[in-house]
Amino acid sequence: GAILEIDQMIFSAMMPKTIQSSIQSLEAITVKFPRRRSHGEVALIFLWATGVIIASYFLLIQPLATDMAALKRIMCDGNQDFIFSLNEAVQMGVAYSRVKQSEVGGLSFAELAVQDFISLSDKSQAKYIFHTEDFIAFDYLRLLQVERMADTELSCDDFDSRPPEYRALRGPHFRSVVAMLGVPEASRCAELVHFCHDVHARGLRYFCGISCGCDDPLASI
Repeated sequence: GAILEIDQMIFSAMMPKTIQSSIQSLEAITVKFPRRRSHGEVALIFLWATGVIIASYFLLIQPLATDMAALKRIMCDGNQDFIFSLNEAVQMGVAYSRVKQSEVGGLSFAELAVQDFISLSDKSQAKYIFHTEDFIAFDYLRLLQVERMADTELSCDDFDSRPPEYRALRGPHFRSVVAMLGVPEASRCAELVHFCHDVHARGLRYFCGISCGCDDPLASI
């Protein structure tokens, strides 16, 4: 009740008595409200609401729907059953067209790495990506060849037997190598020995030298 009568309470508490008496002595005013006027106001409100809806459709909804349809055509139309790659060394684009997109399951390594990276506030804790704020270092690592890496690594050892500082620094690289072999859950070189002679396992042979036979002069690595 007090909330509904708050205007009366404010009036009584703050308005001077003379003004209160003058207002209370005023006679009531009769206001005529014809039915035609009521119907006119309803019609105006209806027309205003209809105009807002129509304007919203043409100014907001239709352009958004058009953009979404165009995006769908860009992303989903046409032939998608191919893999594209760019050889930056010779500046040539190549495509392989014997993979059906409908048969590709799960996330690619790039999608897996980016999905992990974008959710981190501390980029140095990335699971698969080595993060650097230095563009020169970024460009160097982007173009780094495995032969150059091997020239700087004189010891023959397995990643999981290295010192903790080394594993912390090179962890993203090792995990990306393992993920690209299709076994992202593996963490020890002993679990990956069967990949050592795979033509695409260059990074594995670099990180798992002992397991892949770098200490055996007769081993074919």
